[in-house]
Amino acid sequence: MISCRKATLLIEKRDAGGLTLAENFSLGIHTIMCEACKRYERQSQLLETLLERHTAVSAPLPGENAAADFLVQTILKKIG
Repeated sequence: MISCRKATLLIEKRDAGGLTLAENFSLGIHTIMCEACKRYERQSQLLETLLERHTAVSAPLPGENAAADFLVQTILKKIG
């Protein structure tokens, strides 16, 4: 079984771009047994939904997309 730390990284990786079949399986098994990670997963999905709604109704500020892209790349490097 994977650790909670690894599970949270996989949750974020899934939201950022996807998981391998093995990663998806490991995360699924972990979240079945771990209430804390299940809660984290729900909260992460809620935040993602709220951010999508917010960005859909507001225009990005100059340079905002570059900062967001940099942040995404930084996160992906750390979890990759």
